[in-house]
Amino acid sequence: WLASSTAVLLALPALLGGARSRHPIDIGVEVRDVLLAVTVDRDGAQVAVDPELRPATVVAGEPEVILGLAAGAVGLDHPGLTIDGDHQRVAAVFPSAAA
Repeated sequence: WLASSTAVLLALPALLGGARSRHPIDIGVEVRDVLLAVTVDRDGAQVAVDPELRPATVVAGEPEVILGLAAGAVGLDHPGLTIDGDHQRVAAVFPSAAA
C-alpha cells in the first residue's frame, strides 16, 4: 500500500479524533502538492481540500511522514517535515507528536 494525499485526507480526521481546542486552530498540511486545510475546534478535527486561502502555518511532508505525525510515531523535528509558520499551532493540532 502506497500512501497518497487521498489517504492522508481520509485518515487525518480519525487520527486526530482526540484533538480539541476551545478556540479554532487552522493549519495547512501539504502532501505531494495538495494543500489540505485542517481545523481543530471544540468539535474535533475537520479536513478540507484546497482551501481558498493558504493558512499562515503549513506543515509539509510525504504522506507516510504526515500520517506518522498524526499517529504520534513521528515528532515535529522529523527531517522529512517542513514547518512554515508557527510551530506551536502545529503542535496543538498534532498533540501526540509534540509530546
